[in-house]
Amino acid sequence: EQFYNMEDVWEIPKERFAGKEQLVEPYYVVMKLPGEDRERFMLMLPFTPRQKSNMIAWMAAHCDPDDYGKMTVFRFPKGRLIFGPIQVEARIDQDPRISEYLTLWSQRGSQVIRGNLLVIPVAASVLYVEPLYLQAEQNQIPQLKKVIVASSKRVVMANNLWDALEQLLRAGGDKGGTTTLALQQEQIKTASSGAKEPTDRYIQQLIDRVWSHIQQFERARRDGDWAGMEREWSSIKRILRQLRSSARKGS
Repeated sequence: EQFYNMEDVWEIPKERFAGKEQLVEPYYVVMKLPGEDRERFMLMLPFTPRQKSNMIAWMAAHCDPDDYGKMTVFRFPKGRLIFGPIQVEARIDQDPRISEYLTLWSQRGSQVIRGNLLVIPVAASVLYVEPLYLQAEQNQIPQLKKVIVASSKRVVMANNLWDALEQLLRAGGDKGGTTTLALQQEQIKTASSGAKEPTDRYIQQLIDRVWSHIQQFERARRDGDWAGMEREWSSIKRILRQLRSSARKGS
């Protein structure tokens, strides 16, 4: 019935690349799927509802030899606004600091090239990453100048990906950071348990744990340890969710 009524129809979203709108192209990532322990090499593509801009799901085509050709689809929860690529592009356009940089570079005679926007699921969150290139008139080779990283509520720009992620973490976790998602997949089940009234000591312990994992994240960043960064990021997000839940119980 949904098929004949054209309900729940998905389409490939649009992004802005080099000043023009185009369909998002599939891109390769190395990441862990929710609920799994090992990293996988996959080809990813986000989806939006038909004639809408918010993101509704993403699909991953496995490229590792043991699962080559297998596809996994993750749906986002209904009733939650998850920004699609073109919506994130608009938020980047509206950021005063980024707009100031783009205007300044253009006035100096350089061509600003905004690269492909990547939608990257990280643990139970979604990050959006877009590189900024400068191409001088006398030199036709684009140079990576900045990296933009966005979450559900914040947009930051830095000289490289690691610094941008650090800015996002310093922004205050879930309050200004990534959207916590209950990604729906048939094979993944979540369990919940009751919690006692939080104490000040318990909350302080959670805060101390966050800072400990931030230090571990920084160490992994300096070492170029992608797996370690993802592991620490997941721990940070998990503890921040506990903090948010504790704050609600204590209010």
